[in-house]
Amino acid sequence: MALRRIDWLGLLILIIALLMPALVGWLVIPTPTPPQATQQPPTPPPAQVLRATRELKLLTISIDSKVTSTKIDERWRGTASATVEAPVRYHFGVDLSKIDDCNLSYNPLTQIQTLTIPPPSLLAIEVDGGHLITERIDVTGLRFKKLSGAEQLNLAQKSLYDAARKQTLPKPELDKIRLATRDQIERSLAPILGRSTRLRVKFIDE
Repeated sequence: MALRRIDWLGLLILIIALLMPALVGWLVIPTPTPPQATQQPPTPPPAQVLRATRELKLLTISIDSKVTSTKIDERWRGTASATVEAPVRYHFGVDLSKIDDCNLSYNPLTQIQTLTIPPPSLLAIEVDGGHLITERIDVTGLRFKKLSGAEQLNLAQKSLYDAARKQTLPKPELDKIRLATRDQIERSLAPILGRSTRLRVKFIDE
């Protein structure tokens, strides 16, 4: 009877020894947790973005250029002409006070908010006629620079503003105005959008 008890005890020890690695492995290996759905970063409320855009009201952008004006007086005694060139500054602006829901859209895949606004329009012109870049007087025949030339020079200076108003700016300068407008709006609204969302400014005529 004592021998039989010893056999059962040895068998039990053997079974425990065989099962021990599996038991240790089960305790060490962590239980896998079910995958969690990827959470998208919160999107700024459209009302908040629109309110901040409207608070910008009239956004102005300025660009420097130059304008030329020429006056010619032809008579039987000869011709008198004068040409002047002066600095000019053009002020463009975008009215953002009336931006509403239809001007803002959001793409959840790219996380880009698109703000559609009117293109910049000309608001004001500043001509610096007191600091001419160049001036030239030409007379022929019996005309005199001191009299006829000075008169045409004065008329040319007075016509600088009209010349600036009728002047068409080169496309590269117009592109600078649009680029500066985009950049200013995006920088102004960046604190509201945060890092998770990008803003794209689009003009209605694009």
